[in-house]
Amino acid sequence: RQGWASMRASAPIFGVFLITIFMNVWAFPYMNLLPVFARDVFGRGPEAMGWLGAASGSGAIVGLAAVQLSRSKLSNEWLFVAGSLLACTGIVAFAFSGTFGVALLMLFCSGLGQAGFSIMQSSIILVESSDEMRSRAMSTLVVAIGVGPFGRLQSGALAETWGAQGAAGVMALLAGLGTVTTAVLVRGFLSKR
Repeated sequence: RQGWASMRASAPIFGVFLITIFMNVWAFPYMNLLPVFARDVFGRGPEAMGWLGAASGSGAIVGLAAVQLSRSKLSNEWLFVAGSLLACTGIVAFAFSGTFGVALLMLFCSGLGQAGFSIMQSSIILVESSDEMRSRAMSTLVVAIGVGPFGRLQSGALAETWGAQGAAGVMALLAGLGTVTTAVLVRGFLSKR
């Protein structure tokens, strides 16, 4: 109970909690649909699935350096939001790219954003929580990450109805909207530059 109250009282921690839920429920489930994209959208085989999976990982590796270079210019919260939005934008663009080469590039860009999201997610909680509340604050992050399977179920159901492109694109768009809404409405979340 104290952990929840502490999380709610801290704008940075509460913002991370909400955005983490949005990303895990709506953005990251696109990964479940990569085999469908490889086969049905791009008309390719298992090798294409490997390339699609590696593209975002490659972007994340490059994103590590980009985050490090940006830390002196932007606060952790701004990097977190920017990374989340770049990841969502990359996924939406990937979903509707239509060509395999552009899809790889968009997943690479999404990976750049995922680096900012992933690095700052824990960093913000560790920096913003007091020593006695740190483990409880981190446990709220585990809860936020733990909702991911609901997004995976949702992605399958939506892909059945709208196809893989519609499901991945709409879900990532919702994650981006949730991120922007949180950044704007959680008072004090982006107060540091």
